[in-house]
Amino acid sequence: MTGYNYTSLIIGDVGSGKTYVAICSALGYLKNTTNSKVVMVAPTEVLAYQHYQSLLKIKQLTSSTDIEIIYVSSKSKYLNDGKKTKIPFDTLQDKKVFVIGTHSVFNINELKFDLILVDEQHRFGVNQRGVFVDHPHHFISFTATPIPRTLALSLFSKLNTQFLDRLIGRAKISTSILPFSTIFSDTFFKRIQTQYLDKNKKIYVVCPKIDIKEAEEKIYAVEEVYEIFSKEFGPKVLSLTGKDKGKKDILEEFKNNPDKQILVSTSVIEVGVDVKEAECIIILNSERFGLAALHQLRGRIGRNNEDTNVCILGVDGKYLYLKRLKVLVETDDGFKIADEDMKNRGYGDLAGSIQSGFSEEIELLTKCNEQDLSQITELTNSLDIDNLPRLQNYINKKLQNYHGE
Repeated sequence: MTGYNYTSLIIGDVGSGKTYVAICSALGYLKNTTNSKVVMVAPTEVLAYQHYQSLLKIKQLTSSTDIEIIYVSSKSKYLNDGKKTKIPFDTLQDKKVFVIGTHSVFNINELKFDLILVDEQHRFGVNQRGVFVDHPHHFISFTATPIPRTLALSLFSKLNTQFLDRLIGRAKISTSILPFSTIFSDTFFKRIQTQYLDKNKKIYVVCPKIDIKEAEEKIYAVEEVYEIFSKEFGPKVLSLTGKDKGKKDILEEFKNNPDKQILVSTSVIEVGVDVKEAECIIILNSERFGLAALHQLRGRIGRNNEDTNVCILGVDGKYLYLKRLKVLVETDDGFKIADEDMKNRGYGDLAGSIQSGFSEEIELLTKCNEQDLSQITELTNSLDIDNLPRLQNYINKKLQNYHGE
């Protein structure tokens, strides 16, 4: 792939240790190279800052004093080894640098990164990842549920795919589909009280919308659901949306305050939230979420050794037997879920920026057997493109929108 020496996709389910693989890979690379630059990008500020704190602890344990650890937030604030400061990136050319941050790292033009790590790769578009295409060296992305286009690239291109199979400290999660009439009933609320709240456990309730004004009929919003649960459980309930200021403070309160046991939120909690006491997640209007998003949300629970972890997919009665949702009931394997997602949504465009949908070229490839694919690969590798100007023209047009993986 243009611009890179090594391109890899690490697929590992929630709790399989992707973050530690990323950090250890980066530190090992920095230790064995001279004045190299590494960047790790995460989709949310909560997750990026969590990685930053983990890295600072590891740096202290390993005494890696020659490495500059820099955090870049979406609010253009910078931290260097825990201290707030404005970072003059152009002065770091002769140092080993590890930058961690959200989308703001895409705006760093002063440094060329030798190793690029993209966490929760499915949360970024092709054009976003393509910002790094002019950087010279290695690219590793991480995900539990690769998006259709990425999965197709792992099947039909030289994208090097590796799996982390082992789950660390993860409990089994029971998943079921329930109608709203069951979820918003006195019997269900009593079950929440006795099975979770009375035992000092915590619960997530996820809604697809923020407020009632933007919600359609039969679509639940955080504002509405927060009121319903507050009437039942009083001050035990917190709410969180992407528009809230101080999201980290709200999450910290939910995590550390034993009196706050229910968090009603949007899908903002999809990544980077680790609360071991949380053993139940209720996802309302689950038919409006993709399979990958639902699997990621389900991964917010089960972070203990208990056998009482439950994921409830709440639906209007007419979606009760929706085949797509039943996949989540039948398996907790993120790769199988991503494969099903790919079949439902299409593979996208390998030579463009579309990450789902059905393209003619990929449809043809999917019908090829292993021998056919091998022959196609041999043929394309043997072509003298310079002497085939029309083919070269076609390929160049296809590559105009191509930004790498």
